[in-house]
Amino acid sequence: MMKKMILISFACLAIIFIAIHVFNYLKLLEVNTVDPQASFSIESSKATHLFISEYTEEFSSEEHKYFERIWIEHAWKNKIVERKVVKEILDGYQLVARVSKANNVYLKDSLYFINWELKFDDNTSFGKGNGVYSVFLQKKELPEKIKVILIKNISSRTEDIILLKRKT
Repeated sequence: MMKKMILISFACLAIIFIAIHVFNYLKLLEVNTVDPQASFSIESSKATHLFISEYTEEFSSEEHKYFERIWIEHAWKNKIVERKVVKEILDGYQLVARVSKANNVYLKDSLYFINWELKFDDNTSFGKGNGVYSVFLQKKELPEKIKVILIKNISSRTEDIILLKRKT
């Protein structure tokens, strides 16, 4: 009877041990490894040492502001190394923007690419994910000014040109 209890105890421990490893493996499968990724805030970009510089809208008032925050960070992606998630820095930078919802009711995340769109000055569209919009910059340089095109209404091609300047 005692041997049976010990055997059952070892079997339960083995099952728990296997379940923990399976759970940890499944957590790794959830990791987004699509490249490039974008930090969800300037604070998280700084905390992971990806942040490079912040930008502001050149001609905007608080009531007519398109972006909450805009920054350039290293282009990066998640990578799994020895069963740990690490951030791999890629060659290049990316411009990341968090759109202000306060004064721009038509800029809904769910309607991006349907009703409205953000484009970089070379006509490259911003991607959307993690609550922010980002575009990969081909050159590894920090421009003093950046032109972003906001297409407010795709069907009528109503556009605003937004000039960004680097914060000093």
